[in-house]
Amino acid sequence: MKNYLLFLIISWWCCANTTAQDVPFEKSNFIGLETQFASAKVSYDKGIEFLYNEPPLYEVALTHFLKAHSFNPKSSDLNLNIGLCYIHSSQKYEALPYFESAVILNSTVHPKINYYLGEAHHINHDWVKAKAFYEAYKGQVAKDKNEIILVDKRLLECSIGEKLMINPVKVKIENLGANVNSEFAEYSPHITADESQLFFTARRKDTYGGARADIDGKYYEDVYMSIRGADGRWLAAKNLGTPLNSKMNDATSGLSSDGHTLFVFKGDEGNGDIFVSTLGSKGWAQPSSLGKNVNTNDHESSASLSPDGNTLFFVSDRKGGLGLRDIYYTKYDEKKKAWDEAINIGTPVNSTYDEEGVWMHPDGKTLYFSSRGNGSMGGYDIFYSRNENGTWSDPVNLGYPINSADDDVFIEMSANGLTIYFASFKRDGLGEKDIYTARYTDDEASKSKVALYKGFVFDEDSKSPVSATIELIDLEKNEPIGKFNTDASTGKFLVSLPAGKKLRSCYPSRRLLVFIR
Repeated sequence: MKNYLLFLIISWWCCANTTAQDVPFEKSNFIGLETQFASAKVSYDKGIEFLYNEPPLYEVALTHFLKAHSFNPKSSDLNLNIGLCYIHSSQKYEALPYFESAVILNSTVHPKINYYLGEAHHINHDWVKAKAFYEAYKGQVAKDKNEIILVDKRLLECSIGEKLMINPVKVKIENLGANVNSEFAEYSPHITADESQLFFTARRKDTYGGARADIDGKYYEDVYMSIRGADGRWLAAKNLGTPLNSKMNDATSGLSSDGHTLFVFKGDEGNGDIFVSTLGSKGWAQPSSLGKNVNTNDHESSASLSPDGNTLFFVSDRKGGLGLRDIYYTKYDEKKKAWDEAINIGTPVNSTYDEEGVWMHPDGKTLYFSSRGNGSMGGYDIFYSRNENGTWSDPVNLGYPINSADDDVFIEMSANGLTIYFASFKRDGLGEKDIYTARYTDDEASKSKVALYKGFVFDEDSKSPVSATIELIDLEKNEPIGKFNTDASTGKFLVSLPAGKKLRSCYPSRRLLVFIR
């Protein structure tokens, strides 16, 4: 098989190198076109400046490189650089023709060109060609242990991708449409347990303050919300403004099942910290830090509450983890009114690679997360692990087409387990990234069963909505399993519960009318 793959590479190279000639960006190559050359060379040089910036500004560089390419498409270096910009963007699949052009024009254009071609075919799910180029590169770096480890992982991802695509998951994928998505990036969706409200992050023109980030030239992140209408369609999303959003990066990080507690990532705090805001009668409260046991001088990102509100799962790249980014959990100390010291969730959930996008299902035992390890088919893939009697199961890949060779991060699932909300870049999308649903078309996919307990609480005398705390008691164990608050302005409450339990609700002593639906 390896000999056959190598034959493909050699044959392709032989054919390629007889059909094109490299035209470097040198003035002597454009006699009579000096004015056009001068303008294109400025664009080329600007592209190089942004490409080798620290950190690289790939999308800014790409804009300049494409201008230069319209004048001289036969520069191997320029085609290589455009490919590098695309492979580090959300449009990774666009890199392939430029890498191919680069090596056709100059077979020695870069020492890693075989690896880059492997990546480009990988992202396009062309497993045979990806493996061929990876194997060719592996032969070049046989004495470099670190590069061999990297290539072997890519080869394993290709093998996993092949298997997953042979047996695709039965889902129907739909774009949430123009009321949620736009020409800009939308991602990190979070839904209430009854799927009536959707919170997400976007980088749009109407970002609070209207500024762009220096690091990538895009508008700062803000938190947005859409409400599902009576006809089941999502209404036009709105920027939630202050105090949730500021003039810097503010992103959705997690949401309680009732939609009353929102975790917000603040990019300007430390190296990135998680804050929390609660919804009261006057709107969202000023976000407050989760404290020193959660936030550190390192980077903390996504967070998710257990259904009872007593355990917080979150992601951090703090020292001492199994990989670069790990999932941690912490318990809430009711006496101290603070989160306890964080504990690494350990294997098999965490790997020696990155984990991200953690979310606890309303069933209280199924943890969804994204990982670059654990059997990914490329980049981040979405997995789940179940906790049975205190032990986490081996992670299960959600499969193709939910996962792809590109990064698949940040999902949430409906309470009935049949609908996944996720963000992805697709060629037929409305913008850079869009939010989609993947609806399972068979009931076998729904393994997590929960019950939704929702209704209204009113004062019996005044008939006004009441802000009340309701405690749920497990009748079999005769112990509380959680407390939740009603919406102060509407009296509404919503809580997700593991199905099959016998529960009793405890309300305040005042005279209340409780309507369950």
